[in-house]
Amino acid sequence: MDIVPVASGVHLLPGAVNMGLVESDDGLVAVDTGLDKQSAKRIIQAAETLGRPVVAIFNTHAHADHFGGNAHLLKRFPQARVFAPWGDAPIVEQPLLEPQYLWYGAQPFAALQNKFLLASPSPVHERIRPGSTFTIHGVDFATIDLPGHAHGQVGVRVNGVLFAADAYFGRTVTDKHGLPYMVDYRRTLESAEQILRTSADCYVPGHGAPVSNPQPEVTHLQERHRQAFATVHHLLRDALSVDELTAQMCDAFHLAPASPSAWVLLRTTVAAYVAAAVDGGSVAATIDRGVLVFHAVTSV
Repeated sequence: MDIVPVASGVHLLPGAVNMGLVESDDGLVAVDTGLDKQSAKRIIQAAETLGRPVVAIFNTHAHADHFGGNAHLLKRFPQARVFAPWGDAPIVEQPLLEPQYLWYGAQPFAALQNKFLLASPSPVHERIRPGSTFTIHGVDFATIDLPGHAHGQVGVRVNGVLFAADAYFGRTVTDKHGLPYMVDYRRTLESAEQILRTSADCYVPGHGAPVSNPQPEVTHLQERHRQAFATVHHLLRDALSVDELTAQMCDAFHLAPASPSAWVLLRTTVAAYVAAAVDGGSVAATIDRGVLVFHAVTSV
């Protein structure tokens, strides 16, 4: 199993979701716990290799692939305390909220209640305000406010390493997903800029390789989102519902969501572009024969 040292006392468990382990006076602080029980087992094995218990968990945001290992890890280390950002902590505690908000706020049907959208619940012992600095077992952590991919997402900087959560992705990850998931277009771009303004020796995205200079990956993500935003405005020359627009964005970016889960994630991203355009005054919302539709009113 790979345990990659990235700074003094800071280790990375690379994978589909990157997880960190930070050495403290009394044990290890896990930064995110991955998707599920198997991710938690990797942390447990790493802790055994390092010869130290897990004494705390810090979740950067409340998406299932970043806190899905909490519950199993707490079974092995029941004294560990969980830290989560203020805005996302309720979802860590009540994970059904995630598929609920993806399904218009209604009760999600069974296909949306899978481990990719619905993690096991976890307690949150400490709710952390974005931008705050706090100490866990003698180690200082500083949080960076990075909303956009998730409403309450934060990054965390420790010993010169910035765990950037999903504020940006490795280039290949951006290309794989085509239109990377987000809930707020403007804040996603702003958080990407915040990454570049934040000093660190090593930047670790939630998905992708750690780098000393994240500018190429950040710029690539920003360009993709700006291209998609312009495409949304172009397509809305004709009045479309968000569902119809999502279908046309699939054609424009050669996307083929293969499951209801993948589709609702993509639809949410498209809705985020639309919301930004409406709030910016370039797109208007109207009701046409009982359907909420959107249409461009100015050029980008």
